[in-house]
Amino acid sequence: LACKRLLPQHRATHEAKVALVREARALELAKHPAIPALRGVGADAAGPFVLETLVEGPSLREVKAAWSGKVPLALATHIVGRAARLLGELHALSDEAGPVGLVHGDVAPDNLRLGAFGEVGLLDFGHARTRAFSPDLETHALGTAPYLAPELVRGEATPTAATDVYALAATAAWL
Repeated sequence: LACKRLLPQHRATHEAKVALVREARALELAKHPAIPALRGVGADAAGPFVLETLVEGPSLREVKAAWSGKVPLALATHIVGRAARLLGELHALSDEAGPVGLVHGDVAPDNLRLGAFGEVGLLDFGHARTRAFSPDLETHALGTAPYLAPELVRGEATPTAATDVYALAATAAWL
């Protein structure tokens, strides 16, 4: 299990608290083997926390470093293909009320993992959005700058499935 907590310097910030709540709610809605499973939430003397399963394997940043910055084309193609399939499945999730409308909001090399058997996992749902989120969970926080769609950077849009795909494409170019 992983225990996600706010860093002491962020415990009082609204955006950090919202990110932790978003993470828990998104994981509660999205049940998928390639993402963490929510195991619990709580608070103690050190502040609020989220308990979730681990997504095993190195991040794509670590994979690239292991290949001395030159990931073989076949491996990069495999990773991006698996990640695209995963995003498609997450974006298509629905429940009894209809489409969940899950958007990750921070697809980037540090949030994608490569498993021991070639599976690709996605973590860090602190920027996620769904149709079920209340307006009080909206902030101006965005994902990782080099992977953001231009319309997000310009403040012309909110994260969508399309901006997740853009972020994956930017990650692919980075690989």
